[in-house]
Amino acid sequence: MDEGLFKLAHVRAESKTSTITARELQFADDNATSAQTMDDLHRIATIYNVSYKPFGMEVNTDKTKVLQPPPGQTS
Repeated sequence: MDEGLFKLAHVRAESKTSTITARELQFADDNATSAQTMDDLHRIATIYNVSYKPFGMEVNTDKTKVLQPPPGQTS
């Protein structure tokens, strides 16, 4: 066998990683959104409703939950 063919020293792969921040997660009829202020959250919900309307859907405010970090902790 050709010894050079299987020499792993010749195989050099660079590792490339990056960090992203997810602004929204959607799955079926569930949605998680990150916002800095309540005004931002309201604006995002309005955009969702406009986007969902052609499909006969809307944000159900009765099922909507707002989660906030504990006082003194930033997100």
